[in-house]
Amino acid sequence: MLENIRLGRVESPQHTAGVMEFYTEIKKIFEKPHQDQEKLESLYQTGIQLLLLDTPFEDKVTILYNLMYLYTDHPELYYFMGWIHQISNREKIISIYWYTTALQKFMEYRISQNQPHPYEIENWLDLFKNLFEEDYTKKIQDLLNTYQSIIQDYVTKKEVRIIHFLGAYYIKTNQLKRAQSMYQIILDPNFPKDQETEFQIQNNSLVLYSR
Repeated sequence: MLENIRLGRVESPQHTAGVMEFYTEIKKIFEKPHQDQEKLESLYQTGIQLLLLDTPFEDKVTILYNLMYLYTDHPELYYFMGWIHQISNREKIISIYWYTTALQKFMEYRISQNQPHPYEIENWLDLFKNLFEEDYTKKIQDLLNTYQSIIQDYVTKKEVRIIHFLGAYYIKTNQLKRAQSMYQIILDPNFPKDQETEFQIQNNSLVLYSR
């Protein structure tokens, strides 16, 4: 699927000025790798901004491959690759692949920095969401078993999105006592959550208690 992707420019009739400028600057970097850090950081920020604009999908992929080449230890780039495939309605398995790859990078970051990366939680949620929608429940359980302490830490810190997902997952897999323990946490009136999440939680809790 990505056989035409190369480091540097990819031919596309829809290049914006910003994309062309990015390719021009990245070419300079590759030809002369010893650039000052400020210029590299500026190029990184430009590439990330292009991902948020109406940039052609092929260019977004190419931009990320270029940034990965320069910043192999940045886990968020692997997450962004999964994200752009997801919002472009590509096959879910591709997003799952990139989110899974990103997870390994986020774990390496945890070890090296002794703290979670800011985008780690987003990667967890999107990975779980895609696996859940594809009915890969065994894979979800494997992840929960492997990273039990990390997931429990999110629960302890009252990360509502993780707790809400766990409740839904435990209902789906008929682990009703575990589901009940999750909803006991987030049904607390003092637990912080927005109105939409509150509605979803109430709906799922009704499913739980009806079973």
